[in-house]
Amino acid sequence: MRPVTPRRVAVIGAGAGGLVATRELRREGHKVVAFEREDKVGGTWVYNPKIDSDPIGINPSRNVVHSNLYASLRTNLPREVMGYREYQFVATNKTQRDPRRFPGHREVLEYLNDYMSEFGLNELVRFGTEVSRVGLVEEGKWKVEASVGIDSGIGSIRG
Repeated sequence: MRPVTPRRVAVIGAGAGGLVATRELRREGHKVVAFEREDKVGGTWVYNPKIDSDPIGINPSRNVVHSNLYASLRTNLPREVMGYREYQFVATNKTQRDPRRFPGHREVLEYLNDYMSEFGLNELVRFGTEVSRVGLVEEGKWKVEASVGIDSGIGSIRG
């Protein structure tokens, strides 16, 4: 295998897939920035009890609420299937943690936060930054347009 030429790489989203992509791209020697609209990692695993003020999306200045979870949701896969190969999703005895084999959504979010901390990914994520457009400038070069200071309904980040 030939050496990889380091590149500047954008990852859109810091959910389960985005965190792994960020880590692996950095391990390969790339300069990585992950853009996350919310003020925390987790993607689909971030629970928000609020309801979108405009679910159809007609009002561009609406508060976007992204949550497809309900309060008592548990995973339908066991921990050993959900965990990453190099960072197992094991039950802990820490207080306020869910030791069940099929844990609740809060435990999955904690696992993703632990993963981010374990591999120092926090410094690579731009929180409160929504990517609005990605376009090809020339072969191998892309332009990413993003807005900072998104009010997500979960929390606000101003940059």
